[in-house]
Amino acid sequence: MKNTIIICFLVIIALLLCIPIFVPPQLDQQKNTVVHSYPYKVTDQALELYQSFDFIGDLHSDVLLWKRDIVQKNDYGHEDIPRMVEANIALQAFTLVNKTPAKLNYDKNTGESDQITQLFIAQGRPLKT
Repeated sequence: MKNTIIICFLVIIALLLCIPIFVPPQLDQQKNTVVHSYPYKVTDQALELYQSFDFIGDLHSDVLLWKRDIVQKNDYGHEDIPRMVEANIALQAFTLVNKTPAKLNYDKNTGESDQITQLFIAQGRPLKT
């Protein structure tokens, strides 16, 4: 009986240690899908306007919420360094959100829940982050 309890305890500890390795990448791929794949349909007018810019800046990016190597081009998510270079982005503001309601909407958010803390715990990040 004592051995069974010890084995169960060790299995639970092993599973808990595996959460930061397997769960966050799976969530990242599920939550950060790309709806429209390359090649993108762009009107000639939009392309002309885009190419007329000398400086392109993106002032909001949540990519740092995820433990993803943004130096490598990914087939999921909305952003990584290679795609920023391809898009000729000269300035990128990497932002961090500290709380996001679970049922986020534009009209009203109660703030009663928080998805970010759960994500960071699953990623094995320190609670102070």
